[in-house]
Parts: sequence; structure tokens; C-alpha cells
Amino acid sequence: MSEKFDFGGEIVWQPTPEYVEHSNLKRFMDQHGIGSFDELMDRSTADVAWFTDAVFKFLDIQFQKPYSQVVDLSHGIQWPEWCVGGQLNIVTNCVDKWAENEATAGETAVLYESEEGDTRSLTYAELHRQVNQCANALRSLGLAKTLTSAFTAATPEIVIYFCFIGQNRWRDFAAVFPAIAQFLIQSIGRCRGQGIFTADSFSVAANRALNRQPMMRWGVLRWSV
Repeated sequence: MSEKFDFGGEIVWQPTPEYVEHSNLKRFMDQHGIGSFDELMDRSTADVAWFTDAVFKFLDIQFQKPYSQVVDLSHGIQWPEWCVGGQLNIVTNCVDKWAENEATAGETAVLYESEEGDTRSLTYAELHRQVNQCANALRSLGLAKTLTSAFTAATPEIVIYFCFIGQNRWRDFAAVFPAIAQFLIQSIGRCRGQGIFTADSFSVAANRALNRQPMMRWGVLRWSV
């Protein structure tokens, strides 16, 4: 393979042989008797169905209902149907299976750094527990099966909320962040939500005048008009 990118820039980092030897990519290639990255590229593009199915198995992507066909191209390559007949829950694969495994439950699932430089982290076990707490809280409010909107900053709590959505297999919801708060009301109207998942304040480090402003002030006033 070329030692330069197409735009002519120098490669600034290359993995050491030891790094490559212990990589997941090398482990995948070894499992399938693939000797080089070029061979992997050729085989993955020549047989997309094989490659996709092999990656699913390698990553232990768990389907609650197995697919009967990896990809159906009968309507043309521009209209592929993936994992025909299959069903999976994204939270099962992203959270639950890791939290329920003693070997991975204590590993970091979410690593957050605020604009001020504060950091927080959640392990898979902690994330799993808080997603369930979120579900129980919304259920106690009668909102577990009702669409809600999200109006909050990018914090670990929004990850918890999104996992709750995936856990309950919602297809439609509204997520609004402070930078586009003017769309809050329109988003609530479109999804016909019965509640708003939010925080009591947010911080904008770039503009100290706006630091720690109430999250819902604009939205509540606009809604009341």
C-alpha cells in the first residue's frame, strides 16, 4: 500500500508490528486466514454478505430474531435490504451484554469532559443501572410508553436517555440541544411528546454571560405564549 495519502501528506503515525499483532483487526484476519490488509479489502468488497456476517459474529452482535439473509439486493444495489427478517435491540448490544459480563462490567462505557474541563465516567454496570433507573422514573410518571422530548446539553445523562429510548425500541423522538433551542417547540409538536427530559441548567464556557442559565426558561415562556 502507498506510504502517502492521496492528498500527498505524510503519514504521521504508523502502528508498530507489536501493536498490529495484538489488534482486533489482525485477530479477525487470522480467524479467516487473511494474510494482508489488501486481501481483506478485496475480499470484503467482492463478498459483502460474507464480510458483514463475519463482522457480526466477530463483534458478537446479538439478534433477538436471527436474520434469514444478510443482504437482499433483488431491488437493485442502490436499494439493499440488510439483515432480512432480523431484529435486535441496540442497548442489548451496546450496554446490557457488557454490564452482565463480570469481565467487562467495570470497564468504562461513557467518558465525559465538560467545556470547563471537568470529567465524569460511567462503567457499563453503572450505565446499565442508571438506564433502568431512568426507565423506572419515567414509568412512575406514566411516561414509559409515551413519547418524550429531550432538551439538554451533551452530558452523560443524555446517553442514559438515548439508551432508555433504544431499550424501549422507540422509533420517533425529539432531541434538542441548547444551541438549537429555538426548535424545541416545533420538535415537541412533531413527535407529540407528553414530557421533556431536561436539566435545570447548562453551562456555555465560550460565553460566561450565559453560564449556568436555566435550561427551560426560553422553552416555557415560548410555550406559554
